[in-house]
Amino acid sequence: MRVSTALNVGCFLLAFGVGWDSFTTYAVPVDVVGWIGIVAGAGIIVSTVIAWKRPHLPIKGLVAGVLGGLILSLFVTSGFGVITGGAGPYRAEDTKVYSGQVTANNIYVEINNFNGPIRVSTWNDAEYQLILTIVAKGVSQQNAEDKLTDLTILVDDQVVQGQQTLTLTYDVPFFAYSTYAIEVDLVLPADALLDLDLDSSNGGIYLTDTVCNGSKMETSNGPLVLENVSADHITGVTSNGGIEGTVEA
Repeated sequence: MRVSTALNVGCFLLAFGVGWDSFTTYAVPVDVVGWIGIVAGAGIIVSTVIAWKRPHLPIKGLVAGVLGGLILSLFVTSGFGVITGGAGPYRAEDTKVYSGQVTANNIYVEINNFNGPIRVSTWNDAEYQLILTIVAKGVSQQNAEDKLTDLTILVDDQVVQGQQTLTLTYDVPFFAYSTYAIEVDLVLPADALLDLDLDSSNGGIYLTDTVCNGSKMETSNGPLVLENVSADHITGVTSNGGIEGTVEA
């Protein structure tokens, strides 16, 4: 084996071993991918300049070996889950409950959910109750628990010109979407007139015993199920899911 080749292989194995030990000891955040890209790009540029000035030095091969070993260890130890923000075999679950008085006869509800269903129903109480069942996935149990803590839930409840507005959104980095699964259960007063704008990816939408002025529903990889629903107009769109139920519209 040539000396330069041996050095390259040695650098590769050394970086792979260091990376393996580090990435199996500590949870890998998705930010690591960006930093490795920055370091890899800088290393390639610097090594290319050095090799151009000093062509007899095997610097390019050494840098390639280090970067190759580090990147391979990252993807092997994370089970390729680092691309999706560190999704792994560990689970952490939490339930959050939001409630409030309904002070207007007309309620506008906007929910943007992902990786879980949206269920809307009614009861005889004069308040709403919003229940979120959240599951976070991580490369370790602590990583999964940290993801539960990091999830930012935005619930806005306000009355504007006689209409009560209730909105639910999340502040989640793009690469972290697949690490969460969220079920949304919303119960509203039966005597309120509703305007619904519901959007869910990878989960169905279920309406039960609701009277709506208008209802707009859009989902993917899940059904639209309507039970005893009355509305002036309904728009429903789904991909990879059926549409069923009883509606007066």
